[in-house]
Amino acid sequence: MKMKRPLLTVLATAVLAAAATLTIFAASPKDEAAIRYLEQQPLPLDSIIMRLDALEPYGVSYEQVGGGLQMYYNGHPVTRMTYWDADTKPGPGYTFTSINPPEPTRASVTLRVRLSATGDVHIEQGKPGSAEMWKVDGRILYDEEQGVWTYQDQVIRYFVNGVDGQFPTLLQEDGTVSVQVTYDQNHYVTGVQEISNEQAAQLMEQALAK
Repeated sequence: MKMKRPLLTVLATAVLAAAATLTIFAASPKDEAAIRYLEQQPLPLDSIIMRLDALEPYGVSYEQVGGGLQMYYNGHPVTRMTYWDADTKPGPGYTFTSINPPEPTRASVTLRVRLSATGDVHIEQGKPGSAEMWKVDGRILYDEEQGVWTYQDQVIRYFVNGVDGQFPTLLQEDGTVSVQVTYDQNHYVTGVQEISNEQAAQLMEQALAK
């Protein structure tokens, strides 16, 4: 008998497995870069706002909610931004977190922002921040016997997510059907639709070119 599991269940298991393998090493006192990182203190709210204001021409916006911020990127809610500029000490950078995580069925992203000493801005957009974003249709199942994702009993070639289709994933090269998550004008998930494999491949090419 074929066993099928919802896409969310498998993804959640993978995330937990990855988290379980994480090992944290104490910084060596001899490692100067690590010492500088440990000395880096979180930025106060007004300093974060100043940096976000400078990113407005690049699609970053925010609103103040209580004592915190809700960030957006081109209209998408941002759950977390990792930020580096010329004054940031070596290390993983500053982390700015939005105060209100978006609903599980609303598109959200993470951002990595780097500002060079010459003022150049590079913004890298991460995939939707919630695993629930993948739980969009009960017809998407994992066939454990074959080791493939299926949609209405057809093997999925491409699974495309993102409001603009900017997050395509090649699941199976010999898959027969490609599906894309659909959203309403407020960026809430409305379901999935079948798209041609050629259209999905084009979206993949566009994503790889960025």
